[in-house]
Amino acid sequence: MAFPTIYRRACRAAALAMAAVLYTAGIPAPARAAEKFPRVERDAVLAEQKARDAEWREKIGAAGKTHILFTEAEWPQVIAEVAQVEPEHPFRRYVDEALGKLLEKPVPVYATPEEISERTKLSLYSAKEELWQRAVGEDLVTLSLVLKLGIAGSDERTAQCRARLHDLVMAACSWPTWGRGNSSIPDNADLACGHLSIGISYAYNLHPQAFSDAEREKIRNAMREKVKGTLSGLYGAAYWATGYQDNHLQVDVAGLGLAGAAFYTEIPEAPEWLAAAKLAHANIARFSQTDGSSDEGIPYWSYARWATVHYIEGTRPVTGADAMYKEAFMRNAISWRLYSSTCGFGGTLPWGDAPAKDYYGPHFILQRVGTVCEDPTGLWLTLALPFRPQGGSDVPTLSLVFGRQDFMGKGKAALARYAPTAGDKAKARDADKASDKPGATAQAGGAFTPGLDAHFAVNDSVTTRSGWAADDYILAMKSGFTNRNHSHLDAGALAFAYGSRWSLRAPGYGKGAGQHEYWDSSRMRWVYFSNATESHTALLINGKNQRHDGKARGTVDQFLTAPAWAWASADLTSAYYDAKSVRRSLLHRRGDYALVFDTVTATSPGKYGYPRAAALIKAGRPLPADDRPASGEGAAPQEDVTVEWLAQTGENMEVVGGPGLIADEKLLIPQAQSKDEARPWQKNLTSARIPGGGDARNRELLVTPLLPSSATFVKREPTAERIDLPREAIRTYGFLTAGKPGEAIHTIVMLEPRPAPAPAPATAAPAPRLQASCIPTSTKEKGDNLQLVTVAGDGWIDRIVVPTTAMDTLSLPIRKGDGTALPGYRTTTFLAKAQLIAVRDVAVPDTGQPAEVFSSESTLAVQATEFTLGDLRYKGPAVCVAIDRIGKRTWLLHADTDLRAGFTPPEGTALHEIPNPTPAPGAGPRYIISASPRDAALAEARKWEQAQRLRR
Repeated sequence: MAFPTIYRRACRAAALAMAAVLYTAGIPAPARAAEKFPRVERDAVLAEQKARDAEWREKIGAAGKTHILFTEAEWPQVIAEVAQVEPEHPFRRYVDEALGKLLEKPVPVYATPEEISERTKLSLYSAKEELWQRAVGEDLVTLSLVLKLGIAGSDERTAQCRARLHDLVMAACSWPTWGRGNSSIPDNADLACGHLSIGISYAYNLHPQAFSDAEREKIRNAMREKVKGTLSGLYGAAYWATGYQDNHLQVDVAGLGLAGAAFYTEIPEAPEWLAAAKLAHANIARFSQTDGSSDEGIPYWSYARWATVHYIEGTRPVTGADAMYKEAFMRNAISWRLYSSTCGFGGTLPWGDAPAKDYYGPHFILQRVGTVCEDPTGLWLTLALPFRPQGGSDVPTLSLVFGRQDFMGKGKAALARYAPTAGDKAKARDADKASDKPGATAQAGGAFTPGLDAHFAVNDSVTTRSGWAADDYILAMKSGFTNRNHSHLDAGALAFAYGSRWSLRAPGYGKGAGQHEYWDSSRMRWVYFSNATESHTALLINGKNQRHDGKARGTVDQFLTAPAWAWASADLTSAYYDAKSVRRSLLHRRGDYALVFDTVTATSPGKYGYPRAAALIKAGRPLPADDRPASGEGAAPQEDVTVEWLAQTGENMEVVGGPGLIADEKLLIPQAQSKDEARPWQKNLTSARIPGGGDARNRELLVTPLLPSSATFVKREPTAERIDLPREAIRTYGFLTAGKPGEAIHTIVMLEPRPAPAPAPATAAPAPRLQASCIPTSTKEKGDNLQLVTVAGDGWIDRIVVPTTAMDTLSLPIRKGDGTALPGYRTTTFLAKAQLIAVRDVAVPDTGQPAEVFSSESTLAVQATEFTLGDLRYKGPAVCVAIDRIGKRTWLLHADTDLRAGFTPPEGTALHEIPNPTPAPGAGPRYIISASPRDAALAEARKWEQAQRLRR
């Protein structure tokens, strides 16, 4: 049986790139079972159908001939508005180009999964999904809309579109299955059927004249036969029956709903389809993540939202489904997609399965949600995206339909103050001349700039960045549950990118995605390298994977965003075996560096003692997974806990030595330690360079272990049972630390984004931009164990104090050992009872006069119950707060909670809460302390913040 080459290629590409949409392990993920979402029951569906039937029939009758997407009365205005969009507009061209490619493809001839598997080399397991049929459903939407809008072009091309619409529908209706079933799902109950149901519904309802009476009867019979599989799946026959947060259910019930609306008065079962889809979407709204996020990651989020928008808009004339846009999971979708963007908007976060990009859109999703929810950020981001709409041929067509008024110019006045300011105006103009990409003009300037850091509390992920331009960087930390659909065992994992080029990365899909065992989330999924903890920039304790039971997770319990600082801390204890306490924290000094603090206290030792484990790691060999030897080196019993700090890199690491990586000794002496005591810690550190590569080749990331200061990154071989990535694509580096059970093991690693050095001999160390060191120390009066991290740059020095044991309070004056001013620097006295203190002092001209005692540029305290900074005083509940001095007797405060009740401003000043015009998810309140009236103080704060943006 013939199977055209272009469809063979499309089938193979779709299955390889999106095989994980299968998720057909035969057993629902434990996490899903643990959540116990209710199933849609047939009795409730029939009751809903009975209650809504008269209303829906009345709306269908009033709508006229067509009632999918728009009513007969609405279409003329829509057609007229689309006609006003200039033919040369990029989105209009995208539609024309998609239509041209569609018409070049032959009508596919059905091929069995066995034939597809043989010809494309896909596994039979993947081929049975018949995912190649999805493109047919998408093409039917495109043809239906292009013909209805009258934008096909010439009469000849219009006739060609009509013929192709007819032939695709009739071909699809002749195919024996729209997706084969297996032990966990019946035939016609998944993605292929969902897509074809949507496409055929558009074609049948918008162009009834395209088919003869006999053909319409054949179409109805095919729909009755196939869609009953989807309905039975929703009633419990499919593994996805209660997966309301997942792409499979959302795609499948969107098809069910469109079919129900299109065939409501012509197929006896159709009213039940529509009622079932309505109840399923009510559960989607009820159980989806209220912050707009998805545990499945951006690719599958975009796929699920593609389906939701199709359902809402397709059934709106009948069901009034557009009320769903006001639900939190849709209303916050713009924010989720915005803060999941890399700098320059060219990529997305890499967590979980699939590549770091959108599968569908996201332009039309952002446009429609933004319009209905009156959020101009949706259009702002649409224009900022430097790539075409992604996905099938229907996506640019939907973008044209939903963005037609903005493309006509009606939205320009409202948009003007929201234009992105992320990039340089001159560069943007040059880019606009050189490219027709929609994002080229989005960097042209304006008054709106999003916040730079975000914490999505439900998804529990954090992002922090230097800015939004393509040459800025983003640092992300993954938390939340480890076992969710399309998830990896990656609690606490880090990712770092310049623009959209990842230096610290996550693997996405492995080659095992086409195998049934890959989806067995009860065990076998986690033996694949791509899904395991060791394939991420994460901690590996005792050589073991993280837990994968339904409750295993990390929890971000501290988050603070401020102009200069960002702080996030995650409790990872419940994600690990053998763990009494595991915590990872990030301190980001914007534009300069980030510090990663890790503390592990384990309850049980690993299989190998430190000497043997260290030797293996140093040699680049893995810690074996087999039992410990009974005698000899590394023999049982062992008492060592091993902790590996792993980095997955986009380019090969280059380990370099460290003259100059230590700050001048005189800057490092804490108050309670003498020079003699400090001197043993003055060691050269060993760093690792990660070249930016590609568009970021002029940038690099320097990764430096500060504690232990002797740590050195080495290349590490994978230990997973199944290595499902090409060996040459695996770049795992790490260093090993060890301790005893019950003993806290600490590491501190500095990430320094910096320009790549000029070409030099391979053995040459990079010229340092920053100087850094970490000194274990203690206070004389309390004997508290502390770490003092010092980072110095051009004209500034930061000192960060953290405890290395569990402490209720920390009170430490940060100054030179003898209490005097450091020559050339202002001296800060910042007293705090806190988990962490960070202080930046800046160089000042030497006037020969005594330096001011209170003169810090910027300070930060984490979980402080009390602090004193000059005349500023706070005593109250624990708060994370950053304080920036922005003028004489004027300070800007960012906190994670309201601190007004415990705060005492200096005499003659007042504390004012100030609004945040662009609040990021997780951002707390802001305040200004000033002697000026409130309005004048607010103006001063805005001026200072604008200066900070320009400086970055």
